[in-house]
Amino acid sequence: MKRPVEVKFYDGILAEARRAWIVPDQQQGIALKLDEDVPAQVSDADFYFAYPDMAYIGGVGGRKPIIELPEERRIEFLSKAPHWLRIKYKDIYHAIWEFERSPILIFFSMIIVISAVIIILKWGIPYSAKQLAKLLPEQTLVEVGNRTEQQLIAQTQPSTLPAEQQTRLKTLYEQKIAVGKPAKIIFRQGGSSMGMNAAAIPNNTIIVTDELVKISGTDEEVLAVLAHEQGHLVQKHSM
Repeated sequence: MKRPVEVKFYDGILAEARRAWIVPDQQQGIALKLDEDVPAQVSDADFYFAYPDMAYIGGVGGRKPIIELPEERRIEFLSKAPHWLRIKYKDIYHAIWEFERSPILIFFSMIIVISAVIIILKWGIPYSAKQLAKLLPEQTLVEVGNRTEQQLIAQTQPSTLPAEQQTRLKTLYEQKIAVGKPAKIIFRQGGSSMGMNAAAIPNNTIIVTDELVKISGTDEEVLAVLAHEQGHLVQKHSM
């Protein structure tokens, strides 16, 4: 005979809980005895409840586990539910309840969540964006690039670099850097909008500002910048 387990019993009529004791009823359910004192045994129980008629609700925080019963009756446990209670998902609910009350487990859970967020932000999103960019139709890239190019042209001024210098840099770029599909190179005065900068645009265009060319000591330094931007175009980073 299992030792009786003390519970609070709501009979569906009175709002106040009554002290009661439960024991298993031949593995088919539970027998409940209303009594203020611990009974020697739960015989001639006041209520019998079958497992199929029970709805187990696990504890949350400071709230103890309960069993919802027919006719708005309810059993509330004073601590965890007894191990012999054969209600579906009881052990899972109990494990969750124990988990959320453990400071150590909560701490490690927070570490795991924070680590997951960092991984997603640092590697997951960039990787997903890169894969998505590869799936975009070429026409979409061209349309987006054309709009971006128009905006940058509107925000900058025509280049004042000598035509010979522009031609030389473009030729060196095509000979040493461009592979198969050279980008369109546009030189512009960056001014306050772009300044000393270069930008790779998804319509296979690279805009380089006069300020960047002038601060570069040699053509090789400008070519290094163009090689960097070419890499963005090849990998579709500009999306």
